[in-house]
Amino acid sequence: MNEEKKDKTEKNDEELNEEKKDKLEKIDKELNEEKKDKLEKIDEELNNPNISKSEKEKLLMKRQHVEMYSGPLPPPSMLEEYEKIVPGSGKKIIDNGLEESNFRREFNKKNLDAVVSQEKRRDWMAFLIGLVSIICGAWLINSNQYVIGSIFAGSTVISLVGLFLGKTHQKYKQN
Repeated sequence: MNEEKKDKTEKNDEELNEEKKDKLEKIDKELNEEKKDKLEKIDEELNNPNISKSEKEKLLMKRQHVEMYSGPLPPPSMLEEYEKIVPGSGKKIIDNGLEESNFRREFNKKNLDAVVSQEKRRDWMAFLIGLVSIICGAWLINSNQYVIGSIFAGSTVISLVGLFLGKTHQKYKQN
């Protein structure tokens, strides 16, 4: 019974995604048509021989526009324009965007692995130094050097506890 609910939920999600996709395509199409109409009107006015130089400059400034996007892939309308200019370029742009995304993910994963490895190594080294220091302190105490051994072992334990608590506090503070 749970699988049926899961299947229905997945189908509903797919239908909603298709509806959203259709709406976005419709909006994009309407915006492109509106943009084309405005550009055609400006072009008609620019072709008018009775237009003054200053008005022509204003119209040219209106005609110029900048399209910007963020992310590895340009919007579909821009891909379509590239495809018109150089057939096959749309696929190359998409492939390049996918390669860039895969590279970035792999780079981030390797970077994270390196950081984790470095932290593990640091923790083991701190453990070994602490262990050796405590053993040395115990040996000094056993050798009737009570004050020096206590200071040596005690300062090591206090330093390690402080370091551990400080690192834990920073993790909680970051989260």
